[in-house]
Amino acid sequence: MMRWKDRPWMLYLMIILAFVATGLLWRIHEGFSIDITIELLGAIITIVIIDEMLVKSKRKRWNLVKEEIEYILARSINVLRDEVLRNMFSFKPDIHGKMDMDSVEDDIRKQKDDKFKEILSMHPEDMLDILEEAYLSQDYDGYFHEQAEDLWRILNTRYSEHLEPEVVDELLKLHLHMRDLHNNIKMYNRGGQNKRRAYYQRKGGKEIVYNARNMIRSLIKLKGMGYSRVTFREED
Repeated sequence: MMRWKDRPWMLYLMIILAFVATGLLWRIHEGFSIDITIELLGAIITIVIIDEMLVKSKRKRWNLVKEEIEYILARSINVLRDEVLRNMFSFKPDIHGKMDMDSVEDDIRKQKDDKFKEILSMHPEDMLDILEEAYLSQDYDGYFHEQAEDLWRILNTRYSEHLEPEVVDELLKLHLHMRDLHNNIKMYNRGGQNKRRAYYQRKGGKEIVYNARNMIRSLIKLKGMGYSRVTFREED
């Protein structure tokens, strides 16, 4: 993929068009056309060599950190999935002791996937009732704001340009959903004990459900792209 990214295609196109124009010019002034052709060949050789060197340099730098970036993203998404299920929806997997460790892990992952599907199938009011019963009744510590900032720091590195556009798009959506969810929860708690409490809870609660559902959709999509299951690395 890296071989086709970051190429000056517009410059290549202009050179091709220049060759076409040179061919047409050949009929009018043969000598002048030859001079232009030689200049164009020199330009192409220079551009191709320099371009290839730059692309190889970028690819080399990316290969050095690719595993680390992929690991950090997968770990972050995996932790976020667990926190959403456990803290927001009180999810507790059924662990069957007679199964081997790999089978237990696969079974737990399936239970998590099924739970996310169940959450997305809920009516918004039912989902809000579940959140209000436990998660929203506790003090909010700004968790989603912290996670959004951590994700943004990863996206803001120079190496994020090497990620697939679909992955970056989904990570940006996840970042925005978490920031909005953080603000929604702050709004929900803004009323305190005064007479405006019902208004803020109703408005904030509606937005909480909306952004929580979109956040879960992004987590599901990112898992499908391979950003969830963490492979433990061996230290050198």
